[in-house]
Amino acid sequence: MNGCKPPGKIRPAAWFSLLLLIVAAGCRQARECAVPHPDLDYEVVRSIDVPVTGRQYINVSTSVILENDTAYYYGLDIPNSSIDIINLTSARYARTLQLNQSGPDEVVYPMAMFVQNTDSLFLMNDYNSFYLINGEGRKINQWRFTGKLPPGLTGSSLSGLDTYTILAVNSYELVRMPFVYLPREKTILAACLWLPSYRNTRAYFEHQKFPLITELSLPDNKFVAFIGRYPPLTGNKVALDMLYSFTSTGNDILVGVMYSPLVFSRNRNSYFCIASKYAHGKVERFSEGVELDDHTEMRIVNANEAYHGIYYDPYRNLLYRVFQLAQPQLDKDNKLLQRIQATWSVIVFTPDGKILGETLFEKEKYDFLNINILPEGVLISKENSFNQKNTEDMYSFDIVKFHISQHEN
Repeated sequence: MNGCKPPGKIRPAAWFSLLLLIVAAGCRQARECAVPHPDLDYEVVRSIDVPVTGRQYINVSTSVILENDTAYYYGLDIPNSSIDIINLTSARYARTLQLNQSGPDEVVYPMAMFVQNTDSLFLMNDYNSFYLINGEGRKINQWRFTGKLPPGLTGSSLSGLDTYTILAVNSYELVRMPFVYLPREKTILAACLWLPSYRNTRAYFEHQKFPLITELSLPDNKFVAFIGRYPPLTGNKVALDMLYSFTSTGNDILVGVMYSPLVFSRNRNSYFCIASKYAHGKVERFSEGVELDDHTEMRIVNANEAYHGIYYDPYRNLLYRVFQLAQPQLDKDNKLLQRIQATWSVIVFTPDGKILGETLFEKEKYDFLNINILPEGVLISKENSFNQKNTEDMYSFDIVKFHISQHEN
């Protein structure tokens, strides 16, 4: 475990003074943070092919739940404002829940979803709003958080930062940044974005002064705390990183950023080193003030090596961290390579930060941004648009199990 300790769960009264602290040297960067660990074999314990003839599906925010020994997969279709529901146990398409776009049960532009059970579905939009609906789409409750900050909280030299946006970014085969509902605490964990513009790389420098996650109380409709920090920068260049992943184990909250092997633990107020053995520091970085257009940013982020989702497995008390290996920016035909074409791996580690091993997966077979956890193993979508074996009339998954010596899996 890395010993650098940043501010952890930060309440507004203490935040301003913490922003004034200069974090001392001592936190290791990707090329210095390495923990030797073995290669892990895996097996496919079950493949699931669900006929969906005549349907279109673009599920960019997904959840899996168990109810009466039946596993259900929920996929939010953002363009169609609907939720596709699949019975994984019987490998059958169950139904599509069309979300209401008007009237008393209106859900405005849902961008992310968290399914607590078949009759409690949380949805989130880009307007700092959360909805709770039942299994028929009837609205049970709604919350809107203003995102207003107490005076003097930002400590940033950029203007227009007196508010923050509660954020869930989900884009097909590009990024999945969900939110989490904690039933015991009755709170929502969601990413928070502070900056009004991405156009200048100065924004990336400034953004790394702020916390990553906000905790919001639903009963009180109030802000609770900020959680997590970027690992301190070394040098005078920054990667194009405003996206991060997080999960709750029930006892801890873990937060990781795309271009660092360090994973923040709220309970320990310090970082774990969860580094891929395939990481070689192949991340393009920029000096402050460089102007970048959309095409350039996309070309760079698709090619960079990067850490993606962190997933907690309650059935085996393990965690999985997804790593995308670096790839060229262009293919042999000079076409822009997409993120989902990259080779990728899964790092398996324990809640106390011990890495048990890593599995390398072949490229262009799975959607490594669409992963969920089942009692049988890890459910990985095979809906990669570059998978030559995919068919339009079938929704396909594999359930995989990692072979971990000296640890029951």
